[in-house]
Amino acid sequence: MTSATAAIRDYEYSFRLSLFSKQASYRLTDKSLVWSEGAERGELAFSDIRRIRVYESPGARRAPRFRRCVITPKDGRVRVLSSNDLNGAIFESRMKRYLPFVDELLRRLAAQNPNVEYVCGLAMAAWAVFAAIFAALAITWLLAFVALGVALFEGEQIGLISFLLVLLGVVAAITLIPTWRSVRRNRPRRFDPRTENPLPPILASA
Repeated sequence: MTSATAAIRDYEYSFRLSLFSKQASYRLTDKSLVWSEGAERGELAFSDIRRIRVYESPGARRAPRFRRCVITPKDGRVRVLSSNDLNGAIFESRMKRYLPFVDELLRRLAAQNPNVEYVCGLAMAAWAVFAAIFAALAITWLLAFVALGVALFEGEQIGLISFLLVLLGVVAAITLIPTWRSVRRNRPRRFDPRTENPLPPILASA
């Protein structure tokens, strides 16, 4: 085996996206992205890729924060790379293997296909939803603690409604930071891996 072949084989990545999907495996060659998912097999030439979109999700209770790389070809099915792997019923982060693989994919793609559109962040409509959620959480937090402050200043007992508002404010405060992080890091914009240094934070180490 030559050193070049060994280097190519180093760039392999596999994961399971969800309970309803099969294990997906990807391998980079010098000219293409080779993939398999269950019994399906395919190869996507770098010259046939139209767009790359990378984005991040804040995650949830049973799923850690994850990143995705969406590969859109000129024709055919979109391919999705995820930094999370479903192991049984638990999502596990594979960020340490995902990031080098995506970094190498971008490097090879940029060298061979100058016409690819590189997008960082969510689609505008999805980003607007996240921004609206952040604004709603911020307003809820502010109103809850204003209501508490007024009640304490006037010496009133905290009733059920005030208590529920405060509780809602606490929940809003807890979720404000991850939501703001998602809004800030997923702002839609184009980037160029050939000229940008450093790359967008979504492509940096976790």
